[in-house]
Amino acid sequence: MRRLLPLLLAGCAATPPCEVVHEAAARGGEPRNVMIVILDDVGVDQLGAWELTDDVAATPTVDCLCEVGTRFTQAWSSPMCSPTRAEIQTGRYNRRTGIGDILAQDRPSYELPLEEETLAEVAARAGMRSALVGKWHLVSDGRPDAATHPNRSGYDHFAGALANLSAVPEGRHGPLDYDRWVKVEDGRERISHTYATTDTIDEAIDFVRHTDEPWLLVVSFSAPHVPLHAPPGRLLDERVSEDDDEVTLYRAMLSAADHELGRLFSKLGPDVLADTTIALLGDNGSPKEAIVPPFVGEGSKGTMTEAGVRVPLVFTGPTVAQGASTDALAHVVDLLPTMAALVDVAPEAPVLDGASLLDVLADPTAPGPHATIASFRFPDVGSLDPDPTSMNRALRNEGYKLEILGRERRMFEVRPGAIDEGPDLLADGTSPEEEEQLDLLWAAMGALESTFGPEQPGAR
Repeated sequence: MRRLLPLLLAGCAATPPCEVVHEAAARGGEPRNVMIVILDDVGVDQLGAWELTDDVAATPTVDCLCEVGTRFTQAWSSPMCSPTRAEIQTGRYNRRTGIGDILAQDRPSYELPLEEETLAEVAARAGMRSALVGKWHLVSDGRPDAATHPNRSGYDHFAGALANLSAVPEGRHGPLDYDRWVKVEDGRERISHTYATTDTIDEAIDFVRHTDEPWLLVVSFSAPHVPLHAPPGRLLDERVSEDDDEVTLYRAMLSAADHELGRLFSKLGPDVLADTTIALLGDNGSPKEAIVPPFVGEGSKGTMTEAGVRVPLVFTGPTVAQGASTDALAHVVDLLPTMAALVDVAPEAPVLDGASLLDVLADPTAPGPHATIASFRFPDVGSLDPDPTSMNRALRNEGYKLEILGRERRMFEVRPGAIDEGPDLLADGTSPEEEEQLDLLWAAMGALESTFGPEQPGAR
C-alpha cells in the first residue's frame, strides 16, 4: 500500500506534472518500474526540445522529461507504424519478424509471431506485471483470436485499439474516430465513446493504481495520427475548431497527448516516478500534412529520408544522466535490450539487432553501442525474404547514409542538428572520402542482409 497511497491522494490535489517530474528526479530511487511512451507520427521536427525549430506545438511535459533525462539526437525507427512497434516489442529489425509495412485490410493477413519474445515476456521473467494501453497494431483484423493477440504476446493486461482508430473492422462498426472507436480489453471488444487519448491515460492510471509489484507499462498513444480533429477544449490552453487547418489540428492533438501524459505523471506522483525509468519516443517521422517550412520537401513518414525515420527518444530515471543529450546512434530496437539490462534479465532471442543503451544513459559522452543502424520497408508483409526490387532500405553510420530504393542507390551526409540530407553524393561522382564511406556502408548492409532470410535463426 505504501506505493499506492500517492496515487490515491493525487486525485484530491494533483501536483503540476513538471513539478512532479523534477521532484522525482531530485529524489533519485531504484529502477523498479519501466514505462515506455509511444507518440504516433511524431518526428524530431515536431518537438522543441530537439532544437530544430521553434515553430512547434506546446509540449511542456515532454520538455520536462528532456530537462531531467538524456535525449538522443540520432535515433531511428522504421518509416511506418506496425514495423516500428514490432521492433520495439522484440529488439529485432522488421526483416526478422516479417512486418515490413502497416497491418491493414489491403495487405496480407499477418500478426507478430508468438514465437518472438516481447518486452512483456522479458518483464515477466523479471517478476514484473505488464500492461499495454492504447494502440497495438501488430495483428490484422479478422485473424483468429485477434482480440487476444496482445495478451498471447505476453501482456498481463491490454486495453486499447488493435489498429488505427478509424480503421473499420470488416463488415461492422463504422464510421469510427477518436470519440467512437473499437476498444479491446483483454479480448473483450466494445465501442468506446471516451476520447481515445484520455482513455489511454485513464487505463494507465488504473493499471498502476492496482499493481503493487514492479511493472512494465507501455503507453501507446494513437495521437496525433489521423483522423485529424479538434481535441476537447479541456486538454488545450487555446481552443481550436474543426475548421482549422491540418497543421493546427495535428499540433492540438499532440498538445492534448502531452497534457494527458502530464496528468498521468501528476497522478503517479514523485514517489512512484522516482523508481520508474521512462522512455518516450516516436514511432516514425511526421506525416506530410504536419510538416512546415523549413522541412517541406525534406521527406516524411513512409520514406527512408531522415525526416521519415529519425524520431525523438528520451530516457529519464534513477540511472539516467539528467539534462543531457547525446549524438550516439540509437534505434527503437534498443528498447528491449535496454530494459532487459535494467532488470538484469538476458533476452532469449538468439539474434538481437538492438543493444543496451545503459552505458550511454549513465554517461552521455560515452560511445554508443552501434557503428551503424538500419531501417527497412517492404510490402511483402509476412515474408522473411521480400522481393528486393520492391523494398526500401537505409543504413547509416556517424556521418553518412546509404539509401537503397528498389534498385536505386543514393548516399547522403547526415548531421545531428539537421534532418535535411542535401544532395545525393552519388549523383555527380564521389570524392575519395565519399567513395570510402560508400564502400563501408555497402559492406555493412551486405553483412546485415546476410543474417536475414527464411533460414535465419528463429525467435527463440
